[in-house]
Amino acid sequence: MDYYRQFLKLNELQVGTLEKNEASRSSFTKAHNYVAEFERLLQVIEGPEKLMLELALSELQMALYFAATAQYRSAYVSLRLFFELALGGILFSTNLIKLKKWKTSGQDIVWESLVNDDNGVFSHDFAKTFLPGLEEHAREYRGIAKTAYRECSEYVHGNIGTFNVPVKKIEFDQELLAAWLARAEAVYGCVLFAFASRYLMDLTPERKRSIEDTMLSNFNHLPTIRQIYEAP
Repeated sequence: MDYYRQFLKLNELQVGTLEKNEASRSSFTKAHNYVAEFERLLQVIEGPEKLMLELALSELQMALYFAATAQYRSAYVSLRLFFELALGGILFSTNLIKLKKWKTSGQDIVWESLVNDDNGVFSHDFAKTFLPGLEEHAREYRGIAKTAYRECSEYVHGNIGTFNVPVKKIEFDQELLAAWLARAEAVYGCVLFAFASRYLMDLTPERKRSIEDTMLSNFNHLPTIRQIYEAP
C-alpha cells in the first residue's frame, strides 16, 4: 500500500470515530461550546497579550478535533498547550517585559511560574490585586489546575499508563473520551477563573455584560462574581 492509500485509510478511521460519539454527544457539545465562549472572551480584551490567547484558542480547537477523531494523545497535547498559552497570556499581561521577550523567543512559558503560590495566576496576591474577594477561591483552582496539567502531561511524556497495551489502531474509546472531556472541563474552568480574576473588574459595563452568560454559568457559586452582575 502506497502512502496515499495509507493516509486515505487513516482518514476513513477518523471519520468513522465521529459516527460513534453519540453516547458522548452532550458532553462533547459542552466542550465544543468552550470555543465559542472563549472567542467572546477575546472580544473584550485588547492588550498585547491577546496574541497568546488567540493561539490558545487555536489549540483548543485542535484538541477538540483530535478528541473527536479518536486521536486521544494528541488531544491531550493540544489541551495542555491551550492551558499553557492561555494562562501564559494572562500572566504576561502583567509583565510586558516577559511578554515582549516571549514574542521574540527570549522567554519561555514555565508552568511552575504560572501556578506559583506567591505570584502565579492562582495566587492569593494575584486575585486580591485584580478582583478582591476572589482570592478566597484561588487556592482551590490552583489545585485543580495542577492536577489537570499533570494528567495531561502523562500523555505528553508517554507514561505507560497512557498506552493501550497491546497497541491498537485508531478507534473510538468511550472511556478515553470521557476522561479527556472531564479534564478539558477542568482545564477550561481554571482558564476562565484566571481570566475573570485578571480582567473582569477592568472591563467596561458593556463588555462585562457581553460575557455575563459565560461568567454566571460557570461561576454563579462565587459571590464576588455574582455580585458584579447583580449590581445596578
